[in-house]
Amino acid sequence: MGYTSGQLRAQEDEGAFKVDKFALGGFCGGLIANLLLPSFLSLQSELLYFHKGKRYNVLVPIDLPGVTIKVRETRSLSYLEIPVLLKLSIAVSRPLRLTLLTGPSMGINLTVSLIAQWILMSRVCRSP
Repeated sequence: MGYTSGQLRAQEDEGAFKVDKFALGGFCGGLIANLLLPSFLSLQSELLYFHKGKRYNVLVPIDLPGVTIKVRETRSLSYLEIPVLLKLSIAVSRPLRLTLLTGPSMGINLTVSLIAQWILMSRVCRSP
C-alpha cells in the first residue's frame, strides 16, 4: 500500500496564460507472487491498483479588454497494472543481493473522470 503524487506541467504562451497547478494525492496497493525457477531466476507477477489525479486553474485572456476566462479542471484516473517480470537475483556479498527485473506490463482502465468549470471574469475600470 502506498501514496501517489505527481507533477502537472504546463507551458505558458508568452506570459498570456497564468497556470496554477495542484497535485491531488492518490492511493496505490497490490499483491505480488513469486514462482521460483532455477537457483537465481524467478518469475514475479503483480496485481497493482493505482488512483491518481490533478487539478489546475488557468486564466485565459480573450480579445476583450479586461475580460478573462478562468478554467478549472480536475482529472482523476483509476487503473490496474499487471506486470509479469523475469527476476534475476545474484548474491554480491552475504547480506547483499543484486536484483534485475525485466518484462511486459499491461494496464486496465477502471475509471476516468474530467470535471471542467469555466468562469467569465471582467475587470471594470471606473473613472472618478
